[in-house]
Amino acid sequence: MASLPLPDNRTLQTVDVLKGEIDAGRFANYLPGERELARRMNVSRKTLRKAIDILEAEQRLLPASPGKRRQIRNGPHKRTTPKDTAMVTHQRVVTIAPKALDQMGGPERLFQSTLNRLCTKSGIDLTHRHIDIRHMQRPSHRLTEFVDRNPAELYLLQHGSLAMQRWFKSTQTPCLVLGDRWDDLKLPNVSADMGAMAVHAASLLQRKGHQHVAMLFPSPSKRGLEIFADRLVATHQSLTLTLAKHNESPESIVNAVRKLLTDVRPRPTAILTPTVFCGVTVLTTASQLGLKVPQQLSIMCLSHDRLCDYTSPSLAGYSFSMDRFAKEVHRSITHTLRHPTTNAKSTSLIMPDFVPGDSVGLATAS
Repeated sequence: MASLPLPDNRTLQTVDVLKGEIDAGRFANYLPGERELARRMNVSRKTLRKAIDILEAEQRLLPASPGKRRQIRNGPHKRTTPKDTAMVTHQRVVTIAPKALDQMGGPERLFQSTLNRLCTKSGIDLTHRHIDIRHMQRPSHRLTEFVDRNPAELYLLQHGSLAMQRWFKSTQTPCLVLGDRWDDLKLPNVSADMGAMAVHAASLLQRKGHQHVAMLFPSPSKRGLEIFADRLVATHQSLTLTLAKHNESPESIVNAVRKLLTDVRPRPTAILTPTVFCGVTVLTTASQLGLKVPQQLSIMCLSHDRLCDYTSPSLAGYSFSMDRFAKEVHRSITHTLRHPTTNAKSTSLIMPDFVPGDSVGLATAS
């Protein structure tokens, strides 16, 4: 068994590893002794006990008996077939992410922790697995192997690439997309209400006098960003919107920003960015070109995290709490598990809160 790296949330990671070992049948009917198991996993016995308590609450382990090793309930957890799904009291859900829990940012770890707590209370077995195939154009073989090794009734796609989402769509493997769907793939998802965000952004830009606006736009595009761009133009009818396409690589984003600020005429007075990292790129590139933010250029991010508060000026953006997001994802999970044939195209939308920051000012002539 591989020992764990040094994470911020070792208890959840320990739970995750133990689930994988139990599901693989490596423990037979009993866990190893507490001291031996803690040594193998390179965690403290206190952390291990917390993880074991969670597994007992999830009914993966039988209650402790004095002087005896912890017994696994019903042996290794097995995947059910569609015929007996209705009889399952302990359905399994697997989160597929490009990073391990200890490599994720604080908000994402908070989301996973909250979602795990909610799933445990409702008797859902949630497991986090990481596999980074974002840059693979044909991930079919890797995904087929992954699903075979990690059977589940539902897969949560976190930061899933276009190729990944297409595979789940084509194979009709049950999934829930956390965030925007790519292109017009009709997969169930939970994401920000991009249409409502666009109406708010259009109103703010209009009040500040911005008519020439640009937006960094990944290619291939995500459906949510398409909705945002269309609704923005429809709401602010005097606005001219320039889409600066990029392939999401750092070099491509920098080149797109430089072209916007040096080649486009009239130069945009405001730039909208889909991510905070894109917003930071615009901020640093504008500084290199001698443009002051927000006096000569306004920046607005369609997301927000703590990094926005540490830039100068602080970046404006849209933020929603991970607690709200986790609750909505949990609601979608339970609905999908109970009604697997009626949730194929559903979308759950959350309206984020606007964080003003200091990066949006009055429009000035370029």
